[in-house]
Amino acid sequence: MDKTYYNTKKHLIINENDEILEKISYFQFAQKIININFNNGNKVYPYKSSSITILKDPENIDINSNLFYFEKTLLFNIKEVLSFGNKYYRVFLKEGGVITSNKIKVVENLMKNEKVSSIIDYLKLVLNNIKNDEITVYLKREYEKLDTILPDSVLGDFLFRKFINKSNFLKPKELIYPFNFNLSQKKALESIFDSNISVIEGPPGTGKTQTILNIIANLAIMQDKTIAIVSNNNSAIANVKEKLEKEGYDFFIAMLGNKENKDYFFSHIPEVKEFKVDKIGNYTSKLEEISNLMNTDNEKHRLELELSDYVLEQEHFENYFNKQEIKEIFKLPLWAKNSDKIMNFLVLNSEKSKQGKNKGWFYKIELFIKFGFTEFKKLDTSEIDLILSYQRKFYELKIGELKDLIFELDKKLNDNKYDKLVSEYTKYSKIFFENKLNSKFKKNKDVSFTQKDYLKRSSNFRDRFPVILSSTYTLLNSIPKGFLLDYVIVDESSQVDLITGMLIFSCCKNIIIVGDRKQLTHIANGEMVHANIDEDFDYYKHNILSSVLSIYEDNIPVTLLKEHYRCHPKIINFCNQKYYNGELIIYTSEGDNKNPLVIYRSPEGNHMRSITQGESTGKYNQREIDIIQDIFNNKRENITEKDDIGIITPFRKQVEKLNSVFGKTIDIDTVHKFQGREKDIIIFSTVLDNSKDGNLTLKFADQANLINVTVSRAKNKLIVVTDHELFFKKGREIKDLVKYVEYSSLDETIINSEIVGVFDLLYKNYSDKISINKNNLEKVSRYDSENIGNTLIKEILTSDEEFSNLHFSREYYLKNLVNDTSKLNDIEKKFINNNSRVDFLIYQKFGKTPLLVIEVDGVSFHENNLDQIERDKKKNSILEKYNIPYLRLSTNGSGDKEKIIEKLKLLI
Repeated sequence: MDKTYYNTKKHLIINENDEILEKISYFQFAQKIININFNNGNKVYPYKSSSITILKDPENIDINSNLFYFEKTLLFNIKEVLSFGNKYYRVFLKEGGVITSNKIKVVENLMKNEKVSSIIDYLKLVLNNIKNDEITVYLKREYEKLDTILPDSVLGDFLFRKFINKSNFLKPKELIYPFNFNLSQKKALESIFDSNISVIEGPPGTGKTQTILNIIANLAIMQDKTIAIVSNNNSAIANVKEKLEKEGYDFFIAMLGNKENKDYFFSHIPEVKEFKVDKIGNYTSKLEEISNLMNTDNEKHRLELELSDYVLEQEHFENYFNKQEIKEIFKLPLWAKNSDKIMNFLVLNSEKSKQGKNKGWFYKIELFIKFGFTEFKKLDTSEIDLILSYQRKFYELKIGELKDLIFELDKKLNDNKYDKLVSEYTKYSKIFFENKLNSKFKKNKDVSFTQKDYLKRSSNFRDRFPVILSSTYTLLNSIPKGFLLDYVIVDESSQVDLITGMLIFSCCKNIIIVGDRKQLTHIANGEMVHANIDEDFDYYKHNILSSVLSIYEDNIPVTLLKEHYRCHPKIINFCNQKYYNGELIIYTSEGDNKNPLVIYRSPEGNHMRSITQGESTGKYNQREIDIIQDIFNNKRENITEKDDIGIITPFRKQVEKLNSVFGKTIDIDTVHKFQGREKDIIIFSTVLDNSKDGNLTLKFADQANLINVTVSRAKNKLIVVTDHELFFKKGREIKDLVKYVEYSSLDETIINSEIVGVFDLLYKNYSDKISINKNNLEKVSRYDSENIGNTLIKEILTSDEEFSNLHFSREYYLKNLVNDTSKLNDIEKKFINNNSRVDFLIYQKFGKTPLLVIEVDGVSFHENNLDQIERDKKKNSILEKYNIPYLRLSTNGSGDKEKIIEKLKLLI
């Protein structure tokens, strides 16, 4: 039979052992024999026909829409791929090589998917509209090379809104915490094993870096994973490096990224350190006990913050109380020995008074039975004085009860030796960690690398340096093409835009997004590109943190780090209440620093100046600069340039002007440059005034994330230097900050005001006592009109972000609203001293300033009741005399919701 000359593009021959026969010249059939010639040699090798399989007519596989892996390695520079029987593949490489195997895996190249390509093309278009600089040029180059999306990369899942749920996967048997830990950080570490995409939200001062260090210890060392820690913020990366250096653990990290970093790293490769490891007992069994005690410790610190809030409100109440004409400070009876009893009495008396049943003997008998109350004469003749005295006593008892609770929790922690347990577990973790370091790097001690060869020897390099530090922009420059890191940790992720983020997602199997959506986001550059793109991938609206949270919501692990360790409690509690829904647990103490918040207001007039011509344009305020200079000469502040001070402002021009005054003696910069940093003292210059130009720029300077970052830079003292008018009339964030400072520092503007700040905690306790849920309508009154009003106001304030800085109380005593009654006539004084209340009082959360009174008038009770009409007139008159806006709603009216919203928008 004729010879058949072997053609690699037509034939594939396999023996009975499923081995591919290579270097064949020709083959020839002869009855039950197949003769095969190799390498054009002189000899022919006979094979039984039954032992040889000859595959012909292969299928040509599209190399543009598919990716090809050989033994888990992605193949590049492919010229052609042939499939023989859907099992065997022959890959022809551009440089001439050929790979034939049944171990070649073919997967779809997601980059060719229409949905994916539309998103990538949109980001390329945005990138092309951004002015070229070093970073932009680099990103454009990387996007030109982005022709594949690896199937195991996070990017494919992200673009298709998928994730890998690993909650049922086998978890590490034991997690270690060599860098100390708290309850939130423990939960954060545990959560990263539940999904290939996870989020750790780290508000200011909550130990993000410490969390990252424990993640490195567990993943890179204990689990032998490859990790990169990246950030746009160089100080965030430097912070991780410094902490590891301090502990002597920097020898397994490679600071790569840009050429400068690489040059330094490869000329200063650290030597492997060997640790002397002590023996210690196994503390794993103690972890559950430690966790329970951590819960106790958190509760203790929550109560300490609550105690501080009550003490502050008590100070405000005492200032108010001392201005009242109380006939006699009653010696309170024995039954009034806890705050709950007093509040029950106040609620019962209020309800009976509202019903007109607070004078009869049935009520007096009820008081005696429930409370042992016998001061009936005083209740009849001086009821409002009695109520104020009981309100005052409430604070005293509540504060005492909180102190007792704190003492008991503290005792529990001490009795269980909590601090020692945590210390011993950290010590145990450290020894366990160092023991693994010794064994892991013992064989890599003498291995060396150069900048030219480390990528070619990437497997060895990863063994020696499992952790890479890099900027987000240059990570792909630091790893081989087609290689997937096991994990990437993105720090300060709110500042990482989607263009950069996609590149990071493309080179890892798992990603841990670390950041804070309440802090500064990326600055969108270039002319806006309008495209039909899903909003979750909109470059101008989202960074990678907000995009991930918008896409996955609660479907992936999202852990909030709650324990705060940086700022004075009164400083960080503004951020806590304003931006974190009160979830932070503050571990710092007030100490002797009773005045951490200070305001300096510029004199009347517009002092801001705008420079619009020349190279250095921008806004500055010389008067605020003068005030800042005066602060250093103010003996009350006792601040010198030698102190750890930072001056922050939203405007670059103000920074330039301040630097010309102070030189390099003080750290001065924009808010954006200060994220990730901290100072003992922060001076914040707002710059803007009430001019037309100031109003036009208000939206920029008054951003929530900008003010959050500003305030949380200050560890011990925050000094706000601001305009006397603009932010109070039209601002929101800075207005709330100023109001908070005034209230917290008992500013004279509050103390000397005709109107009293709302006693928020007192009335919250009151409201809690009268709240009864029934049929989704919060029934807090015997009058249906007021129950409906209560539900409506709550809905308005909680559903609209514009009203998030407002609270409300119900059945608020008019007497608690005014500092003195000198503006009132005798009839009105008698009325206000006769338990008169407003139905609802809406007030500002920060500053506790009354904003709007709402009265709900039931038609049958009000329109047909002359006495009630007269009472309403008196109430209106009192509110008008003290310039307290009010709104009356009728139960037979319509559009109440719209009326309330319209009035609130007008007032705020």
